[in-house]
Amino acid sequence: MSELTEVGGLAEPIRRAAPGLFLALLVLILFADVLFLPGDKVPSAPYGDVNHYFSTARAFGFREISRGNLPLWDPYIFSGTPFVATFQSALLYPPNLIYAVLPLSKAISFDLAVHVLLFGLFTFAWARSRSVGPVGAAFAGAVAMFSGAYFYRVAAGHVTVIDGFAWMPLILLAVDKLLERPSLFWTMAGIFAVSMQILAGMPQVVFITFVTAGLLCVFQPMRWIKKPAALAGLASLGIFPVLLAAVQLFTSFQAMQYSKSHGGKGLARLGWAVAVAGAGFALAHQQIPLLKHRDVGPLNRHDQSLADGQLEKRCKSRSDCSTDEQQEGGGE
Repeated sequence: MSELTEVGGLAEPIRRAAPGLFLALLVLILFADVLFLPGDKVPSAPYGDVNHYFSTARAFGFREISRGNLPLWDPYIFSGTPFVATFQSALLYPPNLIYAVLPLSKAISFDLAVHVLLFGLFTFAWARSRSVGPVGAAFAGAVAMFSGAYFYRVAAGHVTVIDGFAWMPLILLAVDKLLERPSLFWTMAGIFAVSMQILAGMPQVVFITFVTAGLLCVFQPMRWIKKPAALAGLASLGIFPVLLAAVQLFTSFQAMQYSKSHGGKGLARLGWAVAVAGAGFALAHQQIPLLKHRDVGPLNRHDQSLADGQLEKRCKSRSDCSTDEQQEGGGE
């Protein structure tokens, strides 16, 4: 009888963990080769943003950190640009410390895989909080992880978008809980999630989340109008994350003063930009494979070589360097 009781006691934790394990298994199946097999492959298309920007940006930023330098300035783009002040450098985003520990290709792969999984797990938790059963909530998490609007960005190399959206379901869950029954735990959870989303490096995602959470509150006014505690909790989600991420926000907004779009000059073209981007996304969706493994080595050969100070060495060891590259590298 005691053995049956012990087995029954083990069954409950297993049953509770099963949806999360299911989502983790799906992610592992898709990312296992780039995570655990030897090589320098990443799950991104060769002409995606990983190749063109994030590989060199992460390598440069965390190489300088490992040398004890805070890379305020990136001398390898144009005649030099701010680095920490650039949102997408995400140098202050805590999970990015993985780039200081793992080889670049493995760090990029783990970054993408972990945040895809977080997006699924947080979606599962949010669905469960809305009385969806375990199977339905796990299905919701899987659909969210592998939806065209999200998972396609893995192939496109939109690292900061993947990272930022991973926190969105947790923020919405915290908002729901604060509307339902305000508590310190969910206030702190919401503050943490919003702070992480800001530091992840894509302010557009923060704006989208803010609008979504705002609509969530607008369509449920009776849940917070007469609840001072709920109002205080919701206000905390907008105040404390700004303070926690103040270093990133202050430097980035200061750098924005030198942008050609500063002062709203680009707002008049916003509608056309959105339309063109949407059309481009639809066309690209028909051309780019869902998951493309690509060696990090020959990424953006020119920029990567400049960042590593190895242009001359690479041109001498490769026969496919262009004439311009050979001249810059000192080749004949």
